[in-house]
Amino acid sequence: MLQEWVQENKPVDGEDLTRHDKWLSMMMPRLKLLKELMRDDGVIFISIDENEAHHLRMLLNEIFGEDNYLATFFIQVWYAEKTLTEDADFHKQIEVVLVFGKSASTQ
Repeated sequence: MLQEWVQENKPVDGEDLTRHDKWLSMMMPRLKLLKELMRDDGVIFISIDENEAHHLRMLLNEIFGEDNYLATFFIQVWYAEKTLTEDADFHKQIEVVLVFGKSASTQ
């Protein structure tokens, strides 16, 4: 059913008003399945761009529960001296890693 929906609609990376909805709809069943496959003491680390981290955090809160949020790590992927030149464009500097446990016993 999910594959049919994605085929009928524009690609997820399109710049339309529903692209976040499409991405969340694509991710939810995958993350639910992943949670089912995890051990009770399992932990998931998900790396995502800083611009989309809040969407993923809301989705993970819904699937794993806010009580199972463990940490957020920030990884610097670009350094200032590489991005601060006269003709440089702005580059993404931070990757966000969200960490959730399957159950409260993980904590």
